[in-house]
Amino acid sequence: LLKLSSMQESRSSIWKMHSTASNEADVVKTGDSNSITITRNVSLTAEQEDLLMNWRHHPAINPTLVFPTLLVSSEYLQKWIQDPRLRPYLAKPSNWEFLHQIHPRIKLVQEYSDTHKLLLLLRNENNDNVANNTKGVSFDTLLNDQSQNDMALEFGPDLKIPITFRQLSFGFILDKLLPVPPPSAYEQIGHVAHFNLKPHHAPYGELIGQVLRETNPSIDTVVSKIGEVKGKYRTYDLEVLAGPPKFETTVVEHGVSILLNVADCYWSTRLSGERQELIRDIERSIHKTKQKNFIVADVFCGVGAVCLLLAKNNPNCTV
Repeated sequence: LLKLSSMQESRSSIWKMHSTASNEADVVKTGDSNSITITRNVSLTAEQEDLLMNWRHHPAINPTLVFPTLLVSSEYLQKWIQDPRLRPYLAKPSNWEFLHQIHPRIKLVQEYSDTHKLLLLLRNENNDNVANNTKGVSFDTLLNDQSQNDMALEFGPDLKIPITFRQLSFGFILDKLLPVPPPSAYEQIGHVAHFNLKPHHAPYGELIGQVLRETNPSIDTVVSKIGEVKGKYRTYDLEVLAGPPKFETTVVEHGVSILLNVADCYWSTRLSGERQELIRDIERSIHKTKQKNFIVADVFCGVGAVCLLLAKNNPNCTV
């Protein structure tokens, strides 16, 4: 396991919080550091403040789902699940998009007794296919046709399944809560999530950070970039949206663990493919020379990802 801290000197930062709302950014610069950390305080309306404080209890992200059920003999359960006449009625993600957003997934088959299981069905209002079967077979007809058969179907009790926001995806929650389009993506760097928020997201930055932290256990600190990448270390000013200002983190790339500080150096997970391509080019050049030992100099190595990966895969390489 290889670890490399940022090539540049450690630089201190202070995060200054104020209780008074302001549209101005608080810029703090300490010691010999040329790193600036920004914590922005944005004025919120009463409605925005209420949403920030109470979003966890919002009914749109804590629904109770009520499923009609079929009581099916365990012996014939798989036959009915695979029956094309019944498929459009089943509570499966392919029939109702909302079920894709729930984790862990709701089980189509629920326990009932030693001899029978419950099959979850969709309510008509949840899926048009249930009300308008393209094959022209009504659900009542399907039940009646099997009434004298050993594979007989009958309705079981309605099943209520409460869903909490912690079971829903980050994107789905924001789509339900925000009056503006949610941010399209973020980058995860170890335990740090990094956004490039747009101006219309400013009043909802803290909310966005809170939702992400509570729906993704691997994320503890959520930040947003302020301004542009600048300086010889290609750093940028940060706004802390949620969580502690812990910027030292570990990323793992192709089996190499790299310790870095996102406030003090530039890192992009999305450039992993480009780094791998560069490494392959170097290795091809090395193999052509047929040298047993070789030296590679990377004068703009950043945190040293290419150096470490080369050294790991090539024991005779001096970087």
